[in-house]
Amino acid sequence: MRKIAIRIDDITPGMDWVKFSRFAGLLDRYGIRPLIGVIPKNADPMLEAKEGRNPAFADPSAYAAWLKERREAGWTIALHGYRHVYRTKRSGLFPLNSFSEYAGRPYEWQRKALEAGRKALRALGADTDIFMAPAHSFDLNTLRALKDAGFRYVTDGFGSAPYLRDGLCFLPISFLRSRELKEKDGVTTFVLHTWEMEDADFARYEELFRTQRERFIDYSELLSMKAEERGAAENAAEYLAAKGKHLASVLKDPGSAKAPLNVRTRKPSGNGKIRVLQVIGGLSVGGAESRIMDILRLLDREHFQYDFLLNEAPGFYEEEAKALGCHVYRTVKYRFYNRARYEREMREFFATHPGIDIVQGHSTNTAALYLPIAKAAGVPVTIAHARSAGVDPGIKGALVKLTRRGLAKKTDYCWACSGEAAEAVFGAEAAKAGRVRLIPNAVDLDRFAPLKEHLEAGEDLRRTMKLGDKLVVGHVGRFHYAKNHEFLLECFAEIRKKRDAVLMLVGEGELEAQIREKARALGIEKSVIFTGRQGEPAPYYQAMDVLVFPSRYEGLPGTIVESQASGLPALVSESVTKDVKVTELAEYLPLTKSPTAWAEEALKLADRYPRTKRAELSRCTEQLKKAGFDVKSQVRMLEQLYREMLDAKDR
Repeated sequence: MRKIAIRIDDITPGMDWVKFSRFAGLLDRYGIRPLIGVIPKNADPMLEAKEGRNPAFADPSAYAAWLKERREAGWTIALHGYRHVYRTKRSGLFPLNSFSEYAGRPYEWQRKALEAGRKALRALGADTDIFMAPAHSFDLNTLRALKDAGFRYVTDGFGSAPYLRDGLCFLPISFLRSRELKEKDGVTTFVLHTWEMEDADFARYEELFRTQRERFIDYSELLSMKAEERGAAENAAEYLAAKGKHLASVLKDPGSAKAPLNVRTRKPSGNGKIRVLQVIGGLSVGGAESRIMDILRLLDREHFQYDFLLNEAPGFYEEEAKALGCHVYRTVKYRFYNRARYEREMREFFATHPGIDIVQGHSTNTAALYLPIAKAAGVPVTIAHARSAGVDPGIKGALVKLTRRGLAKKTDYCWACSGEAAEAVFGAEAAKAGRVRLIPNAVDLDRFAPLKEHLEAGEDLRRTMKLGDKLVVGHVGRFHYAKNHEFLLECFAEIRKKRDAVLMLVGEGELEAQIREKARALGIEKSVIFTGRQGEPAPYYQAMDVLVFPSRYEGLPGTIVESQASGLPALVSESVTKDVKVTELAEYLPLTKSPTAWAEEALKLADRYPRTKRAELSRCTEQLKKAGFDVKSQVRMLEQLYREMLDAKDR
């Protein structure tokens, strides 16, 4: 009489516990102790039940207590993958299906995922050395990684007894249940998914346990059986049998050949999150960094995870990002001459960090290098996100253009903050062909609106700085070539000839010392205020009378969005995209005009929109919201885009 063990797949805190408990009750009634496959970090929404959930298991300690109780009752636990998300169309060594979480992925990725999964189970008090592959798919890299990660058993394969292969003990599953019930000797495993079971299934198993109880054994008994080495011919026969069974299922149901849409066709819950890796230089108070942080603060962090890959020293926002649950990683900074090392470190990073769903690359200077590396490591979706419409002058800028050449063809998706940034980074051909999605740099507009408390904060700042009734000319931005602070100082020197004024410079950067020296050379250093970096710039906008922004190039400057939201008039260089002009408060002037002409226009703006009447300009904040510049709306749009891009990859 063939002996039969029971295996139950897809155990998660958010599964249908009503159906599971119904079947578990049958097992307990007939004294059958099964193997259960536990998914440590489930991201498969198909396994997150709409009905039948156990609210108590939202608490990890309650879930861990249940696992402990089952183990003490004689049940056996296996690691059932890591996230149960199919990322390749490989069938591997046991081709019952044509998709996999593991097969086709690099060895380093697989080992890291197995180690991470086992660590997660260990944290639940459920350590195991048994592996249960999602979709029954694994390859030689999987077997090698399993051994190196300390696993001893694999619950898969066909046969009538446990067998040894590549240093692991395989515990066979049934080829055809009806045939197994007719066999006179040997052992097998029935594989069940309780969330799929209907009343007829429960009745059939109850009848089977009642009438043939002597066939069924505890899974621990299967583990104790002697296993013998199996040869290449038997392995080949197993492969052909699995392939044949797969083809038969496809002929019966052609739709079964497709990987199930198990990547967030609805929101994941429990431990499942869409992981988006943000690649950017650092987390200082820059435009792109501030925009990313605005999104992060409002992100649905129950279902989405932002992490960061940086190459600069810790910046202003880093601790806040960590407090919001982000992981921060670092790699070497690209220096043109260290390309081999840079690419090697990127390959090592992606090989050893499994589970990344999307790489969003804001560092487009090197995105043509690291995005293909991420793709080759198995990351499903890559995005190059252009946030600037220019490069530094000289050989450095020429090398940047060379490095990112062909970027539009080396990434899945091209995003840009403006049409100018799209053409500068991806090329005119890609931009005109509609390959680039324009996503404006949105901000938290309500933080800047000219409300009573914000206006009072600006006046308090003016009193603290003892500015009195002086005209305050302002600028917010890092000290960088693109910002053209030299020209700004020359404009302010002309303004000083006509008004009692001060220049307020908010920001920091590598050219600050040079700008201080320029102010001394112009004899205006006592009228220039260097505030340093400010994590909360809103009061500074309210303290200003006019903003002057003579940039040489930009992507889509958040500063001009923030100034308009604040009710602050801004004089902007024509080198800046017109996409950012949403309200009457932004006016443009070419850099070919003299500093005197810029000074005259800045004074006209300040007089036209006096600070004392700023409360009347709250309409500008609403205009920006309607134009799509409010981060509260944009973050929901981004979440939907992330889902759609992942779903498209799995169809």
